[in-house]
Amino acid sequence: MDRSLEELERQRELLRQHLEWLDACIAEARLKPNAPTGTEPAAALSPPEKPQPESLPHQDPTTEAHLNAALEAEAREYKTGWAAMNDVAKAKVGCFVLFGAGILAFLFFLFVLPFLMK
Repeated sequence: MDRSLEELERQRELLRQHLEWLDACIAEARLKPNAPTGTEPAAALSPPEKPQPESLPHQDPTTEAHLNAALEAEAREYKTGWAAMNDVAKAKVGCFVLFGAGILAFLFFLFVLPFLMK
């Protein structure tokens, strides 16, 4: 039972430290009247700054161009082929093909096969 009591006291101390930290953050926010509070409209908040191209690590332009060309070719192939269709459309096409094959088989067995058996 002492172990659970120690655990509860440790949790209480952690909560106390967290509350102190929250109080310090609230006091700091009150000192800064221009800081966004979260209740302002989203348009008033500025978007995060994007890193400037100079600060990005240097990449070999030929490698980057090669990768871009490969990605564009793959995207074109994906958008124009069978892969561009979603699963429902593929299922519809498959159903029509099987239905047509079934009708052709039925007609074959009804009209052609009896003629061939004579």
